[in-house]
Amino acid sequence: DLWMEYVNIELIHHEFQEAINLWTRAQLESHTSAAISAGQIDFTNPLSAKERIMNNLKKFDLPKPPLSLQPMKAPVPVISSASLINQKEAIQLTHADLKVLQGHAKTAALWESQHVALNSEILDTIPKLYVNREEQITLHLECRGASSKGCQGAALVTIQFEGKHKNEAVSQQLHALRKEVRQLQAEAMKPPSLGVVEAAVHVENFITTLINIYKVQPMPAIKKVGISLFFILVEYVCDETQRNPPTRQFFTSCIEILGQVFISGTKSECKRLLQTILHNRRLCTLLSPYFTPVASPDEFVALYEKVVTFLSEDNSDVVFMLLTKFDLTQWLNVTKPPLSERTRLLESIHLALNACGLEPEEDILMPFNIFCNHWTNLLQYQFPDHYSDFLRLFVQTLKALGCGSPVAEQGSFKKSDCTESAVLRDAGEILLSAEQVRETIEWLSTSFCKLRLASVDFRTFGLFSKWSPYVPEVNTFLEYLIKRLIETEVVSLAQEPVGSNGVLAALQSLYSVIAGLFKPWILVLDKEEARRLPWKEMHPDQMLMEEFFKVERGSPKSCFIFLGYVLCEINWVSVLSDAWNPNPHPQTHNMIVCLLYMMVLLAKEEQLIGKEESPLINLLGQTSSLPWQLVGISSYQSIISYCNSHYPPSVILAKDAASELIVKLLKISAGFGTSSDSHVHLDATLKCQAYIRQVVQFLSTLEQSGKITLAVLEQEMSKLLDDVVIFNPPDMDLQTRHLALSSLFTETLMMLNNSSVTTAESLRGSLRKWIDSKVHGLLAMPLLTAACQSLASVRHMAETTEAYLPHHQDLGWGPILASLQVPELTMEEFLQECLSLGSYLTLYVYLLQCLNTDQTLTNEMKILITISKWLEQVYPSSAKEEAKLFLWWHKAMQLSLIQMEQDDAIVMESVIRTLLSIQGRQSQLAEERLTSGILGAIGLGRRSPLSPRFRLVARSLSAFLLVQIPAEGQVRLKAGSEPKLTQKAQQALGVLESMASNKQYMDFQDQIAQASLFIKHPEHCLRDGNNLLALLVNTLYPEVHYLDCIR
Repeated sequence: DLWMEYVNIELIHHEFQEAINLWTRAQLESHTSAAISAGQIDFTNPLSAKERIMNNLKKFDLPKPPLSLQPMKAPVPVISSASLINQKEAIQLTHADLKVLQGHAKTAALWESQHVALNSEILDTIPKLYVNREEQITLHLECRGASSKGCQGAALVTIQFEGKHKNEAVSQQLHALRKEVRQLQAEAMKPPSLGVVEAAVHVENFITTLINIYKVQPMPAIKKVGISLFFILVEYVCDETQRNPPTRQFFTSCIEILGQVFISGTKSECKRLLQTILHNRRLCTLLSPYFTPVASPDEFVALYEKVVTFLSEDNSDVVFMLLTKFDLTQWLNVTKPPLSERTRLLESIHLALNACGLEPEEDILMPFNIFCNHWTNLLQYQFPDHYSDFLRLFVQTLKALGCGSPVAEQGSFKKSDCTESAVLRDAGEILLSAEQVRETIEWLSTSFCKLRLASVDFRTFGLFSKWSPYVPEVNTFLEYLIKRLIETEVVSLAQEPVGSNGVLAALQSLYSVIAGLFKPWILVLDKEEARRLPWKEMHPDQMLMEEFFKVERGSPKSCFIFLGYVLCEINWVSVLSDAWNPNPHPQTHNMIVCLLYMMVLLAKEEQLIGKEESPLINLLGQTSSLPWQLVGISSYQSIISYCNSHYPPSVILAKDAASELIVKLLKISAGFGTSSDSHVHLDATLKCQAYIRQVVQFLSTLEQSGKITLAVLEQEMSKLLDDVVIFNPPDMDLQTRHLALSSLFTETLMMLNNSSVTTAESLRGSLRKWIDSKVHGLLAMPLLTAACQSLASVRHMAETTEAYLPHHQDLGWGPILASLQVPELTMEEFLQECLSLGSYLTLYVYLLQCLNTDQTLTNEMKILITISKWLEQVYPSSAKEEAKLFLWWHKAMQLSLIQMEQDDAIVMESVIRTLLSIQGRQSQLAEERLTSGILGAIGLGRRSPLSPRFRLVARSLSAFLLVQIPAEGQVRLKAGSEPKLTQKAQQALGVLESMASNKQYMDFQDQIAQASLFIKHPEHCLRDGNNLLALLVNTLYPEVHYLDCIR
C-alpha cells in the first residue's frame, strides 16, 4: 500500500474537477456554434440524422465516375475448339510453338559448345602463363676469419638458375577468355524468354485439352489430331532437344502422354511408327514403348520381317527393344493366324538365326535369345503343324553346309536342333506318330547320304569336317527318333513269341534303318594301316597341299595329324628341285610357301613332335637346305601372324627340339644367314623385319607378364642384334644395305620402348656393352640411324649414340654426319639430356651438322657462342669422357680465328670475350680440386675426377690464351714480337711450370716443358692455338682415335 500521508489528495481532486469542467464547457460551445450555422438543427434528435448527413455531404466535391475497362491480352493464346478437331489447324498451331522450343534448344547447345571451346582454350593457354628464364646472381659469402689469420675477402659465388616469369600477353589473353566465359555464363543463366515459356505452355495446354475432351468424347477427328500431333513432336526431336535437359523432358513428356493415349494399341499406326524408329534409331528408346504390333494382327508378320531385315551388330540394341514388343503368344492365341502366315514367320525367324551365327557376338546375343524363344513358341504351337517346315529348313542348311557356306549362314541349328529335341522330349509319345517317325528317319538318312556324296570334301573327309559343332544336338535328335522307332516295334511285337520269324524280321528291319541313318557318318579310313604305304615316293602338287589346309580348318584332328605325317615323309628337297634353277616355275614358288605353312601348322602338334624318329623333326632339321628365298613378304607375314595367334610367346625360350627348330625355321626363311646363297632372296629385309618384330613382341609380352628374367631378356636382345650382324643378302649395294640394317636395328631397339622403366634401363646397359664389343666398320652407321629413329626416350637415344661414336674412326666423320638424326620435335630436350649425360661426341656431331647446313659467318658465330655456353655447363664425370672436350676447344678456336679475320671491331670484341670465357673454364677444369659449391669456393672441394694429363692440357691452353690475349681489347694475331705478359699470364705460366715439381705430373715432364716453350715462343700467336692442342694430344692421347682430326 502507498503511504498516503505524504500525498496532497485534496489538491489532486481539485485539479481533476477543474479539467472536467474545462472540457464540458468547450464541448457545449462547439455544439452551440454548429447549431446556429446549420439553421438551428437539433444535433441530439435522432430523426434529423439523415438531414444532417446530407448537409455534411454537400460540403465535399461530387464523386468521380468509375475507370473505363482496358482489354487485356491473354498471356497464353486460348485453345480454340475448332483446332481440336481440325487436323490442319492443329498442325499449324503447334508448328510455330515447336519451332520456338527447338530453336531454344539449339541456342542452349550453342552456348554449351562455346563454353566448352572457351574452357579448352583456357586449359591450353594456362601452361603458357609462366615461363622459366635463365638468371644469374652473385652471392658474397664472408667468413669471420681465424684468430691467427684474417679473412682475405668475401667469396664470390655465381649461381645460374631458371626463374619464373609471367607472360603478360598470355595473362591478358586469359583475362579476356575468362571475361567471355563469365558473359556466356550470365547469358546462359538468364531465364528463358517469354516466347519460349508461352510456346511450352501453349503446347501443353493444347495436349491437355485435347486429351481431356477425348477421354470424355472419343471422336475419330480428335484421335487423328492426337496422332498427327504425336508425329509432329517426333519430327522436332533432334540432338539439340535431347541434349538440353528442359526440352528433353518437355518433348519426352508430351510424346509419352500422346503415345499412351493415341498411338499405343492403334492398329493403323504400327507400321508408320516402326518405319519412324527404323529410319531414326536414336528415337527407339523414346518411341518403342508405344509400338504394339499385336494390335495389327494382319501386319504382324510383315512388321517382324522388317525388324529381321534391319538386324546387324551395330543396331542390335534397337532390334532387341523392338522384338520385345512382339507378343507372339498373344498373337497366336487371340488371332489364331492361318498356317501360311505362321510358316512365313518361321522362315523369317530362321533367317534371323542364320544371321546371328553359330556363336553370336556379345552385342547380338540378346536379340538371338528372343529369336530362339519365338522359334520354340512357334514350333510348339499346334505341334506338329510346323514339324515339316522345320525339317525342310534343316535340309536347306544341310545343303548350305555341303556348298561350303560360312558358319554365319548355319548358326541357328545348334540352338534349333536342341529346341526341337527338347520339344519332342517334353511332349512325350503323342507328338509324332510311328509313321511320322519312320518317315523322318528315312528322310534324314537320304539327306545325309546325298550330302556325304555332294562334294569332294565330304567324300574325302566325312561329314565331321563341317558338322563337328552340331554333332551333339543332331545326336540327341537321332537318339529320340531311334528310341521312338524301337518302342513302336516293341509294342507291335508284344504278342510274338521270342525268336519267331516276325521278331527276327523286325530286328533286321530296325538294324537296316538305324545303320542307314548312321552310315553317312561312319564311313572312315583306317589311318594306321595307311601309314605303311610308301609315301616317300609321292610327289605332291599344289592341289594336294590346298586339300591339306582344308583338312586343318574343318576336319577331325585325326585326319589332320595323318595327312601331316604323310606330308612329312615326302622328300621335299627332290620335290622342290626346280627352285634352284635360274627361273623357277611359279608353281614352285607356291609349293615352297605351302611347305612353310605346313611345317608351322604341324610343329605345334604334340602327336607328331613327341614320337620317336618323328618325320616332322627330321623335316625341320632340313631347314637350312630348303629354298626359302622364294617365299614372298605377304606369305611370310601371314605365317608370322599365325605364329603370333597360335604359339605361346615362351616358344622362343623353350629348349625342346621342336621349339628351337621352328624358331630357326622362321629365322632362316626370313633371310638370316643366307650370305652364301647365290640366289636373290625375295623381300629379305622386309621378312627379317617381320621376324624381329614378332620376336620382340613375344619378349615384350613375357616381360610384361613377369615370365622372363632380366638376364635372359638381355641375352635374347643380344641374340637379335647378332642376327642383324649376320644379315648379308647378295646383290645389295652399300646404300641399300645401310637402309636394311637400319630397319632391322630399329625393330630390335623397340624392345627398350616396350619395356618398363627398370627393364629399359637394364637393356640400355646391355646394349652399350654389346656396342662396345661388336660394333665396328659398316655396322656403326645403320645402328646410329636406328637409334635416332626408334628410341622413344631421349635419354636412351643420347646414351646409345654416344656409345656408338667412339667406334667410327675407320670411316671418318662424314658418314656420321649423314647418319645421326637429332629429333626435331624434342631437340632441346635431347641436347639437354646429352649435356647432363656427358654425350659430348654426339653434341660435337650436332655442331658439325649445324655448320654444314648453314655456312654463314652469322651461324658460325652462333655456334661459337653455343660451344662457350655448353662448356660452362659441363664437367666430365670421369677420365673416360674428358678427351671429348678437346674437339669442342679445337672447333671453338677454328671458329674464333675465322671471325677475327673479318676485321670487325664489334665481332672482335665478342670473340675475345668468348675466348676469355673458355679460358676461364679451362682454368677451372685444370684445378686439382673441384671449385663448385661453398667448399670449392674456399679451396676445400673434393679431388678432381679428371686425369693429370687432361689437367695439363687444360692448364696449357688456358695459359696460352692469357698470353695471346693480354687485355680484352687486344689479341696477338701476328707472330714475331715478344709477347707482353700480363700479371695474370705470368701467374698462369708459373702454375704451368710448377706442375713439373708435382709428383702427379712426373711422367709428363717433357710435355710441360714443350708447352711452356711453345707458349712463350715469339713466333707463336693465337693462330697457333690448335697446333699447341695437337702437340699435346699427339703425345698425351695417342690411343684416342676420335681425336685424329686434331692431330
